Amino acid sequence: MKRLVGICSSILLLALGVWAAVDLVTAPPDPAKLLPDGALLYIQSKDFNGLLNDWNSSSEKRLWLKGDNYAAFSRSRLFERLSQAQGEFSTAATIPTDENLLTSVAGQQSAIALYDVGNLEFVYLTRMDQAKIEATPLWRLHDKFEQRTEGNTQFYVHQDIQSNRTAAFAARDGWLVLGTRADLVAGVLDRLQGAQAHSLADDSWYAD
Repeated sequence: MKRLVGICSSILLLALGVWAAVDLVTAPPDPAKLLPDGALLYIQSKDFNGLLNDWNSSSEKRLWLKGDNYAAFSRSRLFERLSQAQGEFSTAATIPTDENLLTSVAGQQSAIALYDVGNLEFVYLTRMDQAKIEATPLWRLHDKFEQRTEGNTQFYVHQDIQSNRTAAFAARDGWLVLGTRADLVAGVLDRLQGAQAHSLADDSWYAD
C-alpha cells in the first residue's frame, strides 16, 4: 500500500512539474516588460477586445454620446486637438484611424504606453493570432510602408512630412505592435527577441 501511495505521489509531482513547465512556456510575457522605459502613462487590459465590444453595445455609450457632457467635450479645445491629431495619424497610416480600425486591432491581452502627452506619442501592443493580424486593414497596406528590420524581424514605417506624424507597426510571436515612433516599435521588437534592456516595468513609478 505504501508503495502504491509513493508511486501515485511521484506521478502527481511529475504531472505538476510538466504542467508548470508548459505554463511557463505558453504564458505570454507581461506587456510592461516589453515596452521601452520612459512612459508617462500606462494602461493595460486582460481582454481589450471584450471590453471594447461591451462598451460599443452598452447603454452607457449611447447615453454618453447623447449627453450634455459629450456635447461640451465635442466643443472643447482638447477635442479639437485630438481630432486634428487623428487626421494627421490617418494620413501617416494611409488609412482612417477611426473606430473601425480600432476594432480591427483590438486583441486580447493589450497595453498602451504614452511617452509624450503634447505630441501624443505612444506605442500599443495586443495579443492576436497572425491570421487576424494579416486580416486587419492596416496590415493589408504594409506594402505602401517603408520596410525596416530590427534584429530578425521586419516592421513597417510611414511618415507624413507635412504633419511630421509617423505610423509604424509590426507583428511577432502573437503580438501586434503599433506606434507613432519607429524607435518605440523597434524597442518592443528588441524585447520580444530577448534583448536585455531597461523596460517600463523597471521604471520606479511603475514599480511603486
